[in-house]
Amino acid sequence: MNELVRHLPADLLPKRAFGPRICDDGYWEFALHAGNAHSLSLTFSNDGLNWVTRTMARQSDGFFVLRSNEISPGARYWYVIDGVDGFPDPWSRYQPGGPHEASELVNDQEFIWHDQDWKGRAWSEAVIYELHVGSFTPQGTFLAAISKLKSLKEMGITLVQIMPIWTVPGGPSWGYDANYLFSVNADYGHPDDFKQFVDKAHALGIQVILDVVYNHLGIEGNYLSKFDDRWLLPDEENQWGAKLNFDRPGNHITRDMVIANALFWLREYHLDGLRIDAPIEIEDRSDKHILIELAEVVRDEFSDDRQVHLILENDHYAGRMDINQQVPLFGASINIKGSECLIELFQSDKFDLASEKLVNLLNCIKGGVGFEFNGEFPAGMRTSEFLHSDRQTLGLQNHDLIGNSADPQRLWDGLDERRRELALAIMCLTPSAPTFFMGDEFACKQVFPFFCHFKDVEEAAVLEGRVEDFEFSNDRPDYWSPFSRQTFEAAVLQWPDDDLLGLEENYQAISRLLTLRRRWISPLLQKSEVVSSNYQYDDKRHRVVWQFSSGVRLGFEIFAISSKESSRDTRPILQLENEHWQARWWIE
Repeated sequence: MNELVRHLPADLLPKRAFGPRICDDGYWEFALHAGNAHSLSLTFSNDGLNWVTRTMARQSDGFFVLRSNEISPGARYWYVIDGVDGFPDPWSRYQPGGPHEASELVNDQEFIWHDQDWKGRAWSEAVIYELHVGSFTPQGTFLAAISKLKSLKEMGITLVQIMPIWTVPGGPSWGYDANYLFSVNADYGHPDDFKQFVDKAHALGIQVILDVVYNHLGIEGNYLSKFDDRWLLPDEENQWGAKLNFDRPGNHITRDMVIANALFWLREYHLDGLRIDAPIEIEDRSDKHILIELAEVVRDEFSDDRQVHLILENDHYAGRMDINQQVPLFGASINIKGSECLIELFQSDKFDLASEKLVNLLNCIKGGVGFEFNGEFPAGMRTSEFLHSDRQTLGLQNHDLIGNSADPQRLWDGLDERRRELALAIMCLTPSAPTFFMGDEFACKQVFPFFCHFKDVEEAAVLEGRVEDFEFSNDRPDYWSPFSRQTFEAAVLQWPDDDLLGLEENYQAISRLLTLRRRWISPLLQKSEVVSSNYQYDDKRHRVVWQFSSGVRLGFEIFAISSKESSRDTRPILQLENEHWQARWWIE
């Protein structure tokens, strides 16, 4: 056996088995599951010319381990199975050549952080801004995105939510087709560039959370099954890729990987939370669901150290996850029905106070126990006492609502000033955390269509899947092909000049509304929580009231100008009106 190979205690391996790590003695440790392999070797080159192969030691349960002081950061490396096939590291930190090329060794500890005093921010202060790194700036990089952080802070943003940044098959992509869960997309920059983005955001008081995908892996560049069949559910593969194995034989390695992945991003990148994509698509019939296990580990790891927020995409799933918890494990869920109702209402040519769309919207923003999600609550599940609006997010737009449609247009076309401000005010002045999509601050009217790119995959299957899932035809004359370079270029934000951004009507309106939120709503949320809410409608007057545990009530009402003015002894926060309606927010 090579003298550089040393046995490690088996009980230490699971915590170290997901990517190489530097040890205190300067050796690099490589450890991974490869149950399919009889032998495993590491082949690496520090200079790109001379390659060295070292045999790894087999441990129990298909673990292979190697410790070496011959390899250096920046080296390229492969794993060779049974001396024949070489594959990149499924837990690589960096794939500069893409998912099919050699991995690059990265020292996670080299970056010098400046946020040692950063403890995060309470959820009560959350004002969210979602962005896609590749189309956020013309350069499409982490470093270029830093230049926009100051204007976001000045507008009132406290939390940046980043769409997936993992390595994808190549070219522009939304990022939900990735396989390298521990990697950073080389198109956006080096891992240290992302750390610099987070570091700069924290210096401005802005939190950063990452959109993570644990329900499936991508359809190209997935080499996990080459190492071990237990990771995936091949019989559950669809046009989007194979699902992860959370409840069948050998599932412990997958569960360990996902939990290690969550901790990796929170520890190594100092992230302030994770937005968990499509949890309803995660199949797990275990006694303890993987998301509950993950959330418990995160809570135990960070509860005494700093604020960390876990956000679930699906409202009804948040109810299931927290139904038996004394303290909520998840900070919030996305009120997607509320966003859909906002869009439906404000895309209408006529704003009608008697409209069913307005009734649906106000039922959505009310939230709370008993709200059956417009009849879409899954059979056998119950709502949760934790699903009040102060544990939800509410936005006018996001990547899904714009891009997963036949016509990926934004909301801002055709909205007059008063209706635009009303839509923004409804979003900003409820107990829910307001969520903006990149470009909202200057009323961006560009499309944001779905885009992705593959090298070795039949694209027709992807198109067929989107047509089936989102019920639109790719025969439309205005259809945006996901694989066209023009589709991606159409989504790249065209920013106004920096010195003109603050003069944009939306920027000013959002700034005013978020100032009101900081003055009235955030202090309420800091001191208490929503314990009940109700919605009333009579004589063209709509009223939603949120009751807080402190005894304070927050109200929103909208009514026809001809209606009798409310005589309630309330403290007005904001009043808006046009010739037909008046809207007001109040506290009592």
